[in-house]
Amino acid sequence: KGRAGEGGAVRQVLTSLRMEGLASDTAEDLVACLGVLTGGFEQGIAALFALAAEEGEANTFEPLVSLLGSEDAPALQCLVMDVLGGICAASPQFKAWLIGESKAVSTELPALLRSQDGSVRLAALEFSGLLSEADNFRAAFERAGGVQSLQTVLEMEQP
Repeated sequence: KGRAGEGGAVRQVLTSLRMEGLASDTAEDLVACLGVLTGGFEQGIAALFALAAEEGEANTFEPLVSLLGSEDAPALQCLVMDVLGGICAASPQFKAWLIGESKAVSTELPALLRSQDGSVRLAALEFSGLLSEADNFRAAFERAGGVQSLQTVLEMEQP
């Protein structure tokens, strides 16, 4: 991990995630690599935020956030939520950006909660729980129709 971080692996992974027409299985591999490079690894998180400072938060993180909309790849959606959750755990500022400035809550999260795939719905509920600790989550979630999405989940899960 250390040598990969020093060698610019985080930058290479994020650059690859920006490629148009990326196959779901390739994107899943790249997101898994990002998770390994940043999960509980201070140097990887530092490299990630250094890149965001250099290239801008939207340019750095939106390609990852956009993968939440990969409806044909539920495993990828779950993995992205897991990696984003890990980054949120490392940085309250990132969590605030994710909620307030990205499409993660305003667009993607309500759709993930309504997914036909049970594993995606469960991951989205867990991700919502993680994000709910932030001050700006509730208002953003309500504006995005998240409450109605939760109602849909309840209706889908009835015996």
